[in-house]
Amino acid sequence: MKSTNFRKRRIAVILLLGFLALWSINILESATLADIYRSVRGRSLYFDSRRITDSLIRQFTNEEAENIAILGSALERETTIVLTGAAYEYTLPSDFYLGEAVILNPNPAPGSNETPRPSALKYSPLRDYGRNPAFESGRPTQWSVFNDKIRFDRVSQTELDTATLFYFAHHEILTDTTDTLDLPQQFEPLLIDRVVLKCYSRINFSPPDKEELLQNILFIEQKLLGRPVDER
Repeated sequence: MKSTNFRKRRIAVILLLGFLALWSINILESATLADIYRSVRGRSLYFDSRRITDSLIRQFTNEEAENIAILGSALERETTIVLTGAAYEYTLPSDFYLGEAVILNPNPAPGSNETPRPSALKYSPLRDYGRNPAFESGRPTQWSVFNDKIRFDRVSQTELDTATLFYFAHHEILTDTTDTLDLPQQFEPLLIDRVVLKCYSRINFSPPDKEELLQNILFIEQKLLGRPVDER
């Protein structure tokens, strides 16, 4: 009898682990807004549509995705700027949050024998060379950000140069059920945990596994941010 009960419990545990594995795979492979709805609701019997509406899950998802994108510098982007001899400032991408680096890609003027190489420009606070300086012509060596513009300390010498801006971006708002989450896959389980915690707070209910949930969130955050974690 004991052997039979043990076998049944073992089968139950295997089935549960299999379910959790499938749930994780589903999140990592197809994190649309509809997938997030199902994943969040599947975490608690209290998350029915009367207590927790789809619009509320969508709101929490966008809020927490933006927090992760900013605090974790999770969304890295790049864009190419074509430099001209008539401008020293250019409009930043609409999703720009924080600049990481700028690489100058110099192109020789027609008839020139120079062979310039790409080089990293130095970031300097705008106050170091003023908001309206007398910009000189020549290849830029510094860059800065003011409002929604990126500024260079010099205008392009050849009007053929380009600059590659590497930056961290804001999260793109999810609105439709078919919209896909833009966070890298490794951040998606963290997002679900944080949304679940917000849902519990909304209905003033403390989950029985609250401490475990908080520890899991902290563990994933530390691991993704490169901090030491105890994986024992």
